Amino acid sequence: MAAIATYLPESQIITLSKDFPALEDPKNPAGFTNPIQFSFFFHEWIHFLHNISTINGFSLFCTQLILWNNFRWTMENQDFSLGSSHIKQELIENNKYHFSFIISNRKRNTCTLPSTAKCKDIYFDAYEIELFKCIDGQVTNTSLIKCKLSYNNNGYDLDIGLLEILESVAYMLESKCAEEMNATPQESPFYPYHTVYGLAKKVAPSLTGDDLICCMLASLQSNDSPRALLNLLIEMESLEADFRYEKLVLHVKKQLSELESITNLSINQISNLFPVNEPMGNFIKLTLRRIKNNLGFRTQDPFLEFNIIKKIANNPLEMNDVIRKFGGCTIIQKRNNAPESPECDVMYDFELPENDESILFGSKKLNACFHFILLHYRPSGEILKTEDLPSLSRNRCPFYTVCGASLRVSNSEICNLTPWKSMSCTSNEGCYYAAAMIGTNPPINSD
Repeated sequence: MAAIATYLPESQIITLSKDFPALEDPKNPAGFTNPIQFSFFFHEWIHFLHNISTINGFSLFCTQLILWNNFRWTMENQDFSLGSSHIKQELIENNKYHFSFIISNRKRNTCTLPSTAKCKDIYFDAYEIELFKCIDGQVTNTSLIKCKLSYNNNGYDLDIGLLEILESVAYMLESKCAEEMNATPQESPFYPYHTVYGLAKKVAPSLTGDDLICCMLASLQSNDSPRALLNLLIEMESLEADFRYEKLVLHVKKQLSELESITNLSINQISNLFPVNEPMGNFIKLTLRRIKNNLGFRTQDPFLEFNIIKKIANNPLEMNDVIRKFGGCTIIQKRNNAPESPECDVMYDFELPENDESILFGSKKLNACFHFILLHYRPSGEILKTEDLPSLSRNRCPFYTVCGASLRVSNSEICNLTPWKSMSCTSNEGCYYAAAMIGTNPPINSD
C-alpha cells in the first residue's frame, strides 16, 4: 500500500502524494474535499504535533541539534566535511550515543507477518520487554516489546518500538476524526497501524479504544515509550473502567511536572547557542517556544487531541485556529509534472503570525543542515568524509522538486547529486542548502 501522505520528523514537512492532489494548483487549491481526505491530513499533522508537544519529540529535536553541533567541527569553512579522523574519541562516543537514540526511535522494527495479514486473523501468543540501553544516564536505545504471533497456523515475530506507537496512535486518532465526521475510516495494513491495538487485546482486553489512545499518548511523555506503554496497559487493565482516565491524566501531569525544570533548562541552554538574529537560529528558538507552550497545554489537558477532534468535527475550518495555537509545518504537494523540471512540485507554509519570510527560510535551512549531517553519520559515531559518501539518491537536496532558485534552474546536477557544493557556487542566491552549509561551518573565531 503506497502512502497517500507522509511526515518526516527531522524536516517538519508533510508530503502529499500525487494520489492526494489537494493542493496541486497553487492558484486554485481544491483543499480537502471530504472527511477521509481531511482525516489523512490530520494523521500527518498529529505526527507533527507529537514532535512539538511531547517529551519524546523534544528529546529527539535536542538530539538532532547536538549531532549538528558536534558535526560542525569536522568542517573548516569548506563545502565538505573532513570526517571524524581528527576529532577527539570522546566526541565520537558522544555521537554514537545520540545517533543510536535517533535510530532506535525512528526505525521500523521486526515484523515477519505477510503484508496482507488482516488484524482479525492475527493472534498475540506472548510478549516480553527487551529493556532499553543506557550509558552515563543517556538512553541510547529504547525498549522493544517483543511479541510472538500466530497467523494461518504459522508463527511470526513482531517488535513494537516508538515508530509503531506513533503510527498506531495517529491511525486511531485519524479514524476517530473520520467517525466524528460521520465517515467510515479508511482501512490500513496491520503493520504498523494496528500493532498496538493487537497487543492491547492480549495485555489489556477490557480497555476501550479511547483508553488505548490515552495510554499511547501518555507513553510519549517518556524517553522510553515502549516500556512506559506496556506498564500503562498492565496498570490500566488492573483498574476499574471508571478510574482509568483520571489515573492516566494524573500520570501525565506528574511526569511533566517532574521533568519541567530540566526541560526548561535544556530549552534555555539550546536557545543560548543561537544569540544572533539569524533565520535558522530564530526558527530553532520558535520551535523551542512551541514545545514549551504545548507542554504547558498538555499539563492542563494531557489528551488534548480529543478536544481538537470535537472542535474540527463540527467545523473543519476550526483547524486553522488549532494550527495557530499549536503550530503548523511545511507541506509539499507532489504533482504529475516532469520530475526533473524545477518546481515540478509545490511547497506551502501556513499563514501564521510568527511565519515571516526569515523564519520560513530558517526552517528550510535547518532541514538542509539535518539532511547533510545525517548523510555522514555512522552507527559507530564516526563521521564519513564528504568525498567518501556513496552516490545515492538520498544525497539529492530535499527541496529539489519544489525549488526554482537560479542554481536549480542552471546547474541542477549539483542539486541532484552533490547539493553541498552549492555553497561554492556564485549562483546560489536563495538556496537553502548553500545557506545550510555556511551555517554548519563553525564560527570563524572559534577555538
